[in-house]
Amino acid sequence: MNQNSKRQSVLRARILFATYILMCVIGSIIILRLLFPERWEVVFRSPKVSSPDNGEIEVGGPLLAKKLHKVLVNSHWPVGAFSYDESIGFVMTPGFCSRMLHGRFWTCSHQLGYRVPKFESQFSFDKGGILSVGCSCTYGDTVEAEETFTYHTGRLLGLPSYNYGVCGYSYVSSLLRLVDLADSGVLDKLSPSVLILGAGHWLEERSLTPYYPTSTLRFGYSFLDKVDDGLFVRQPDDSHSLKHLFEFRKKYFPFGVRETEFTPKRKRLIAEIMPRVLANVRDMRNRPVSQVTSQELYDFIISRLRQIALSHRMQFIVLWLPSRRSSVLSPSLTHVIDSYGDIVFIDGRKALKNTGPDQLFFRPDGHPTAVGHREIARLIVAALKADSPKNEPVP
Repeated sequence: MNQNSKRQSVLRARILFATYILMCVIGSIIILRLLFPERWEVVFRSPKVSSPDNGEIEVGGPLLAKKLHKVLVNSHWPVGAFSYDESIGFVMTPGFCSRMLHGRFWTCSHQLGYRVPKFESQFSFDKGGILSVGCSCTYGDTVEAEETFTYHTGRLLGLPSYNYGVCGYSYVSSLLRLVDLADSGVLDKLSPSVLILGAGHWLEERSLTPYYPTSTLRFGYSFLDKVDDGLFVRQPDDSHSLKHLFEFRKKYFPFGVRETEFTPKRKRLIAEIMPRVLANVRDMRNRPVSQVTSQELYDFIISRLRQIALSHRMQFIVLWLPSRRSSVLSPSLTHVIDSYGDIVFIDGRKALKNTGPDQLFFRPDGHPTAVGHREIARLIVAALKADSPKNEPVP
């Protein structure tokens, strides 16, 4: 009996000791959670946000620093392809030229900032060409510069081309880029005869939020906002500005090469920027829905682009870009265009009549293929050569 009592006493002591240790751990966790909420969120939580391109995406978790490092070093864009711009957010770096890191195409920019094929001069240019603004579908993500609809349109008309499309741009970004080209005298130098706006339903939401469309490292750029009954282009708060991301990347890749080693210095850099990243995620979650309607958006953008086109004697074309995911044409856009008599509207969905979506779009991102760009260019040329000033949309 004495021996059994001793065993029970030892067992009870061990249970009490284990309980004490467990309570200490739980108490320490609670204290740390209260004292260091941001650090706790970095290490233990896995917040998710909604991405217009990728659905839900994870931006937190136990290995967040390594995840962000992987995102940074695995980007297919060469370091230095983009430059920070205080007004627009970012532009293609003038005079830059490099093969994309996945090897699929080249990204080269003229000294005046537009995309050029690798074999063309980055310094000389001819006047009177086709100038385009828009997002990655205009830029020609995943195809060569000479395969884009801008280049094809110029070639078919015997004119030079100036592709100012930039991946990630919104309607607001495109407008600000054209304003910058006008204010800096570049439009006077190039004297383009045609202005093409690459339009699409995905650009509507993108134009009304300050957050650059990427699945990680959410930062802000210019967007359209509404105060009372007035619309204006708003710059993001300094805490959200893309300048912080560009400064961070410069420190992360000081030699201009995407080195893959996860060094202690890089761990410190990620630790420094992490509170800002998480704060941006929280702000984006809590941001109220924009009060700007699609009608107001297109009124604002189209009227200002048209004014620039008129002041520089350019024929203004609005191209509704076809998409694998959605082919619904915005009635707000057509309503605005119908209020003018000098805008050429081109419904890019007509390209689907002759060629199937598998030939026109890449999987899974939906960007136009080289075939898609060529078909779109044919629509543009046909519209410019037609007697009617307006190319009616597909019913």
